[in-house]
Amino acid sequence: MIYYIFIVIFPFFSFVKNKNIKIYALMLSFLFLVSFCSLRWQTGTDWLPYYDDFMSPGNRHDFEIGYVLYVKLIRYLTDNYTLFLFTTSIIP
Repeated sequence: MIYYIFIVIFPFFSFVKNKNIKIYALMLSFLFLVSFCSLRWQTGTDWLPYYDDFMSPGNRHDFEIGYVLYVKLIRYLTDNYTLFLFTTSIIP
């Protein structure tokens, strides 16, 4: 539902002539979306397996190798799952 707000608001930014306001609006929108995506604690039906894998990483064969390496890298830096969600949300 929150995405509909952006779909309605973004077209109005195309009519703004001031470049500074456009840049400010773009940065604000980006920060809001990243915050919204990174604070998705206990959201979705597959949340628990990803959380369990992050909290106790091992030799999991049911995840792709890139994801396993990514989890190990983030786990090496921190054990905070919210920070993991944040870094995942800013990756394009």
